[in-house]
Amino acid sequence: GHRGRCFSSGTQTMNGTSSIVFLHTLRDVTMVPVRRAHQELDEVNDSPNVGGAILINGVDHPVSLIDVTFVNFTARLIGGAIVVMDVPKHNRITLFRAMFMECDAYNDVEETYGAGLGVINAYVRVIKSTFRFNGKRVHNGGAIALVTHEYLGNDKVGSLQMTTGTFTNELYVEGTGFFDNKASASGGAVFAGQG
Repeated sequence: GHRGRCFSSGTQTMNGTSSIVFLHTLRDVTMVPVRRAHQELDEVNDSPNVGGAILINGVDHPVSLIDVTFVNFTARLIGGAIVVMDVPKHNRITLFRAMFMECDAYNDVEETYGAGLGVINAYVRVIKSTFRFNGKRVHNGGAIALVTHEYLGNDKVGSLQMTTGTFTNELYVEGTGFFDNKASASGGAVFAGQG
C-alpha cells in the first residue's frame, strides 16, 4: 500500500447484483500518514496518484465527513487528501467542519491539482471547514481543484472510473476559511478547469 491512502471506494457483488460501496459517514477522526525516514523523497514516490488519504469514486449513496482532520497528505496528481470522482448530485458528498493542513499534490513530470481536495465530475459541499498551509508544491488549486476528466485528459484517471455517465461538476462552499494556501500556477485557494 501507499503511505497515505486510508479508504477507497470499491465494488461489491451480492446475489448477482453489483454496487459501489463506501463509507456513509466518517466522524471525529484525525488522519496523518506514516512518516518515512527520508520523507521528501518517499512522500511523492510512495503516495497515490489521486486522493492521498481518501478516494470517493462512483459511490451510489451520500457520504458525510464530519469533524475530520487531514494533515500532511500528498498525491502525485490530484487531491492531496481527498478526491471525489464521478458522483451524481443526488449522492452528494458533504465535508462539514473538516480541516486540511499541509497537504499537497506534486510530481516532477506533470501539472498537479488540488493540494487538499480534488473534485472530478462530482457534486461536493464544503461547509464550515478550514484549509490552512496547503499547496507547498501544487501547480493549480492550493486548497481545492474542481476539474473534469476532459480537462485532466482521460488517460490520467480514466482507468479509475468505476461508473460512467455525465455528472454535474459542482462545488458548494459555505462558511469555510482559506488561510496561507498557495499554488505555483493558478488558484491559490480554488482552481476550476473544464475542457
